[in-house]
This record gives sequence, structure tokens and C-alpha cells, in this order.
Amino acid sequence: MKTNFLFMIGLLMCSQHVHAQVQWIQDKSEAQSDNAQQETSIYWQSESKNAAEVSVVWEPMPETESWIDPTKQPTPTAIVWRQIKQEQGPLLEPKPEWVADNKEPIPLEAITIESEQPTKRRGPLPTQPKLQALDRSIAFSNGFVGPDISTYIPNGLRWSQIYSFNASLRGSSRQDNDKQKFLAWNNGDGTAIINANLFQIDDFSIGLNASFRSVYQGTSAAGGGSAVGEGKSLGFRIASQLGNNAGIAFGGEQIIQLDDRTDTGRNFYLMATKAWPLGPEGVYFPYFVINGGVGTGRFANQDIGSGFQNPLKFGCFRTEQKNTRTTSFGVDTELCWAPIGSTALVINKWWSIFSEYRSGRAQAATSVSLGGTLPIRLTWGVNFAQQNELLESNRWIWTFRTSLGF
Repeated sequence: MKTNFLFMIGLLMCSQHVHAQVQWIQDKSEAQSDNAQQETSIYWQSESKNAAEVSVVWEPMPETESWIDPTKQPTPTAIVWRQIKQEQGPLLEPKPEWVADNKEPIPLEAITIESEQPTKRRGPLPTQPKLQALDRSIAFSNGFVGPDISTYIPNGLRWSQIYSFNASLRGSSRQDNDKQKFLAWNNGDGTAIINANLFQIDDFSIGLNASFRSVYQGTSAAGGGSAVGEGKSLGFRIASQLGNNAGIAFGGEQIIQLDDRTDTGRNFYLMATKAWPLGPEGVYFPYFVINGGVGTGRFANQDIGSGFQNPLKFGCFRTEQKNTRTTSFGVDTELCWAPIGSTALVINKWWSIFSEYRSGRAQAATSVSLGGTLPIRLTWGVNFAQQNELLESNRWIWTFRTSLGF
């Protein structure tokens, strides 16, 4: 009886203690719930009963209960609610606020100057065009025709792929004594030549040419007694491109003579030309051009009847003519080879300066290209050496060449 009484008293005391503990937890939870409503962010913490096994991990409080997997046995945890301290700051940096600067407006003059400045090139640099020729002129594969790189001697570049025809008029003055003025015509002489490029095969060009010794008839200048078009002859040209800046050509001018009045010689030639761009990539100008080879006729023996024999000529042989030719017409009675060449500086696509040598004569010249749909080139130079000797200034001879492509 005594034992039962003590058991009842103990059971009553335990129930009162448990009731008080549950009431205390409930009151504390309600108080913490009221505080949680004032928080801007809620986090939860899972704590294992065995603190030595699991560390505390803070994660955002899930918005739904879909994260609970009912098939798995939950690990005993306790929910801990805490309020984030405001001094920790927001998790994301606030966006900067831009405020207009109340400075004076930019002057109109500055805007005008800025608009006049060259724009910066964007994209890849332009590729270098291939170098070609239009008669004695340098031409480019993009269609532009530049200035001449020689007056008399041809070059080794292949013919232009854009222009098939070219007509040129070439002349030179005379100055034999002090009484003659340098800039006067002094009974000079001139010739004309027309080139036609007939075939374009890959890097090869094949063409024909026609020459006319007499381009003037009258009494005001020497040679006016011959009819215009007298001294007709035909020639040819075969050229091949070697890379972007070089070429080699074989041809002749005045080769097939249609009458006996041609005094310009049967001028065969074998020429090679090489150019080096000296400018930066995308600009390329200026170009330095070397043009050299061998030639016959007037290329090898210019001063017919003067007694001068070119010391550089070689491979000579006599030719047969239908009639006996004298004075200047005797240039075709002997066919010799001799070195010829020129060097040129093509400053830009409009202007060049060059010097050339042939048969003991040296010349310095300049040339301009006027461009356009029908490219016109104008060349003017001075012969300052003859028979391999420098001339006195009162014996200088000026020359010109006018060319038209079409």
C-alpha cells in the first residue's frame, strides 16, 4: 500500500513537470514567431543531436515543403530562428546612380574639328594589288593605271587585265648648239605606237602593236616632208606574271616593216621587272622598281651614222634589205643585242620619277597619271648623257610621252 502511494505521487509530479516544460516551449516559440515576422530574410539551421558528427549549415528557408522527401527517414534536427543583423549589409551591391555633370556645352568649333578628323580604319587591311603594265606605265589589278616607269624601253610586267588597248605619242627635241633654246622644239621628231592585248591566259598576256614613224606633215618642222603614217610596222609582246610584283616579257616593235621608211629599228627585247613596296602594310607605296634586260635595234645602237659603236653590244649579225638604206635607215642593216634598263620610284599611284639607259644614252624623267575611265599619262624627261658621256647643259634634249588607255 505504501509503495503504491509513493508511485502515484511520483507520477503526478512528472506530469506537472512535463506540462510546465511544454508550456514554456510553446510560449517561447510564440515569442520567437512574433519576432520572425519583423525580419526581412529568414534562414534555418539543421543541428544534429550529436554535435560532434555534423557541423552547422545555414541555408535559405524554403518557400514550400516540396523539398521534404517522405520516403527517407528524417534526421533528428532542431529548427533555430534568428534575426539577421542589419550591420551585415545587403547581399547585392546597390546599383550606382549616375548624375549629370553640369558642365558647359562642347563648343561648336570642337565638334566641327572632331568631325573633320579621319576615321580609324576598321576591319582587315586592304590586300596588295598585283602589278601589271599598260605599255610603259605601271598598272594595278584593281583597275587603276599609274604613271610611266620608262620612256623608251619596255618592261617585263604582264598586260593590264582591265584595259586591252593603249595609244602613245612620243617625241624629242633637238639642241645642237648654244643658239638653240632648251625648251624650244628645235625641229624635233616624234613617233606613235598602238598596242592591242588580244589574249589573257591565266598569268600570261599576248598582244600586237603597230608603229608609225611619221606623225607630222608640213613645213614648220623637220621631217614634215613625209606623209602622216609613213614608216608603218608591226610587232608583238608576250608577258608572264611572276608573283604579285614581278614579271618577264619577250617581244618586239617595228619587227615586220610594211614600207622602206622606218628608221626606228627592229627592236626585239627580253625584259624582267621586279618591284618592292616600301610603305607599310595596307598602303604599300612607294614602290621601288627595277627593270632590266637586253634589246636590239635602237635599244642597242641609237646613234646611227655618228661613228659611235656601243661597247656593250653583242651577238651582231647582218640583215638583208630589199633596197640599200643610208643614214638613219641603216639601223636595220645590222642586228645587235645590248643591255638596257631603268629604275623607278613610284611615289604614289599618281606620280613617279625614273631614270633609264639604252645604247649609251641616259635619261631622267617624271611621269603623272590623270586616272579616269580613259587613263591618261604624261611623261617628260631630259637626256643628260649620250654615247656614254655626260652632255653639256646646252646639248640636253628633252623628251615627252603621252599615253591613253582604253
